[in-house]
Amino acid sequence: QPAVIARHPVPRVAHQGQREAVARFDRMTPAFFMLMLPHEIRSHTQMSLVSTGLNGYVTHIAIRWVMGGFKEPMEEVLTACQLVYHAFLDMMKRVDSDHGAKPPTSKKTKS
Repeated sequence: QPAVIARHPVPRVAHQGQREAVARFDRMTPAFFMLMLPHEIRSHTQMSLVSTGLNGYVTHIAIRWVMGGFKEPMEEVLTACQLVYHAFLDMMKRVDSDHGAKPPTSKKTKS
């Protein structure tokens, strides 16, 4: 049976291909950051969560572009996708150069 996405039937083969592409992207993003920032990464869990957020950011931009009929120029879409990655890399480099400080973390409060 086909999966239904936005009221259009999509064969399960296509759905499986989408899952594989997302899984590859999920593995590629942390690997990229480990390559670019080998000394700045201090927590695998944090990097995994950040990677998931970045992947979601790019995915939502792509969905908007497709659903909008590809109206925005591809160059602008790609630039928008790259912005958050550049900002993250810059933030991690600044934090690390600030006397070896760790990236900001949330503080747990006792109730």
